[in-house]
Amino acid sequence: GKYLAAGRVDRIVSLIDPDRGVVLKDLHGHTESVTACCFSPGNEVLATSSRDATIRIWPIESQKRAKGKLNCAVLQHNNAQVLSIVFSGNGHLLASGSEDTSVCLWDTETLLSGRELLGATRPVRISRGRHRYGVRSLAFSPLPHELLASADLNDIFLYDMRRGGSSTLHPII
Repeated sequence: GKYLAAGRVDRIVSLIDPDRGVVLKDLHGHTESVTACCFSPGNEVLATSSRDATIRIWPIESQKRAKGKLNCAVLQHNNAQVLSIVFSGNGHLLASGSEDTSVCLWDTETLLSGRELLGATRPVRISRGRHRYGVRSLAFSPLPHELLASADLNDIFLYDMRRGGSSTLHPII
């Protein structure tokens, strides 16, 4: 199905049917304002992040006919406000950026299968302290091993997950 999601300052995420222009369901769980919403490539899973330092993974397609509250997986992000999230092109990874300047990767394929492995409920941190400010924007490149992360004031890094490192990109001004 195709949906829109709207995160709100009142801690609620609204799942919207864009064709009919109606709210299908309000998702409750975050304890602070919602900072980002991101669907997996097939729109089967919705990830939401919040100032409460959590990421919630909502399996929308598997529960779309469910009445009442949707179940979700809760990921804790280093006790820092999560400002940005993005799924990789194949949906197997979720990247998150936070106020504490860290960028983390989460193994969503493992998480959604119910297996408890490293990278599922605990992130694989690829950066901390390289950014001067909170990481507000993330984007995977068409190449599955590259992730672009930016913060304020021309603070942009390209992460190459094959090398485990990063290189600074100079913005065009």
